[in-house]
Amino acid sequence: MSIKGTKLRYRAEIDGLRAVAVLPVILFHAGFQQFSGGYVGVDVFFVISGYLITSIILVEKQAGTFSLINFYERRMRRILPALFFVMLACIPFAWLWLTPNNFRYFSQSVLSVTVFLSNVYFWLRSGYFDLASEFKPLLHTWSLAVEEQYYLVFPLFILLIWKLGRGWIFGLLVIFFAGSLALAEWSAYNNTSANFYLAPMRAWELALGSFTALYFTGRWFPSISDTTHQILSGIGILLIAFAVFTFTKNTPFPGLYALVPTVGTVLVILFTTPKTIVGAILGSKILVGIGLISYSAYLWHQPLLAFARNRLGTGLNLEILMGLCLATMGLAYLSWRFIEQPFRSRDRIARKQLFILAFCSTVAFGLFGAAIHLQTIATIAALQLKEGWVFKIDYRSIQKKTASVITPLAKQGINETFPAESADKIKILILGDSIADDLVAAAKLSKRVQAKFSIQHLDYDDACFSADRPFRCEQALANYSQSRLPGDADFIILNVGFDRYSEIDRFLAENNSFKRKLHVILPATFNDPTSLRYPGASLPPKTDQAALAKIYAQNKFETQITVNKNLAHFLEKNGVNHSDGYKIHCQNVQSSCALVDKSGNILMYDGLHKTAIGLHYFSSRVEDWLFSTFSD
Repeated sequence: MSIKGTKLRYRAEIDGLRAVAVLPVILFHAGFQQFSGGYVGVDVFFVISGYLITSIILVEKQAGTFSLINFYERRMRRILPALFFVMLACIPFAWLWLTPNNFRYFSQSVLSVTVFLSNVYFWLRSGYFDLASEFKPLLHTWSLAVEEQYYLVFPLFILLIWKLGRGWIFGLLVIFFAGSLALAEWSAYNNTSANFYLAPMRAWELALGSFTALYFTGRWFPSISDTTHQILSGIGILLIAFAVFTFTKNTPFPGLYALVPTVGTVLVILFTTPKTIVGAILGSKILVGIGLISYSAYLWHQPLLAFARNRLGTGLNLEILMGLCLATMGLAYLSWRFIEQPFRSRDRIARKQLFILAFCSTVAFGLFGAAIHLQTIATIAALQLKEGWVFKIDYRSIQKKTASVITPLAKQGINETFPAESADKIKILILGDSIADDLVAAAKLSKRVQAKFSIQHLDYDDACFSADRPFRCEQALANYSQSRLPGDADFIILNVGFDRYSEIDRFLAENNSFKRKLHVILPATFNDPTSLRYPGASLPPKTDQAALAKIYAQNKFETQITVNKNLAHFLEKNGVNHSDGYKIHCQNVQSSCALVDKSGNILMYDGLHKTAIGLHYFSSRVEDWLFSTFSD
């Protein structure tokens, strides 16, 4: 097999293309709506990476200088130093600013990054476009994991079939490319989260870059006119721009739609020269400069944005967002200059030193992640500093007090009926999970409620309303179908803490005869960092009762607000009554919902569930709601 040339020449336009890739990603994650498809910058990176890495392998194989050790050493020098530095910088901020639960998730992500499985981890945790993703400092490392998984296999593939010739390489790549793309297209409509994160559905993009390398390093390179170069390179950059500015979070991706930015990238790589307009733009000093620091910029942008949102909320103003973007570029330059550059030089960092540092760092991060993962949430809360979120205060004792109240007041047996003495009372069945436990417990603390209402509770897991987790609700469905309670009840309250209600249409269809009885409580959640409001830069010590009493939560969880609006509209169309959970629990929905009473006692221990004192505190509000809603 012969290859044109034995050395890759530097192409400034490739660095400029890196800038075109990274800037939309940063602006998209910053929340600039004009860049609604900015996430395609990652796909541009994949094609560039596939092109460059494959070119290096092919050229070195032809020259007889390729070795797997050298290849993986270069990958380590390129990827690990800046990545580990950013991870190290994240740890103290995660310790100070994340809730115990989120700090535990952060530690798990650290562990997954060290073994380049963060794409699998984040796939198992949640969807990429959930609002919660905005609070995850290491979410963006999924793309690094995809690349490394690809390059764990691809060099071996080249070594195995090298002697068979270019035709075999090309043919097998075509099969691989087609299979991966077909799987991605199917998954785009059937398993969107896996499709976004996992390497089998992304590999075709890297393979597309490999095809480009095969073209450039082949024995033939057709003569193309300058006009053709101008036109095709222009079409390429326009395709990328089209995807950046018109694609949205709802675009099925990365299936066939992903061909738009990736084919555009191929056209730019193939047909851009210094003589073309696109080449002149991409080769400009500013874009080349941004391209050189693009890897570090990519590493820094997500932690900066995520920690800012954890600390200040999602509603960051333009000045803060621009400041974070500028800080990203500043930190990117510093880490490129003082971390990336030294580690890429064998004269400054020898192979043995590199391997020792990489091994020790990997072990250290792995031990950190594993150690935190193995701790209970209560232990993490006890370990963390006093300054921080309200969740960090006396978590263990709060759990015990809450459980001691909820268990006797809320839990009911299966297949019970309403007692005979309830004949003259309004019979209410409350369906729900632990959120309903609180509602039942708070209601039963009111003597006035007990005199007017007969309340029964039937456990109904929130997972029953999530299409991707139906297996978890089988027992709840069985209990519900066996019980006489729904038929005997005057009203049925559905109160669960889920945020999607993806299966409520099926629930209504299967229980159409009960629809007139049904009353849905729209979820009220304050376990999101953006909801918490308190004076000063940090939470005061628990001994400062006056300061603690000023802590409150606001209805600022944007995802939940949107879900509630959509759900309310759906229920109204189907003739189902509903109430806003925020209005039930909060005195003033727009301003405050108490988390701490005037004596400094915490009312909600995780922003979602009530403490023992909290149940008594909210009992009067639940009482008022029951009478105003269900009593004549």
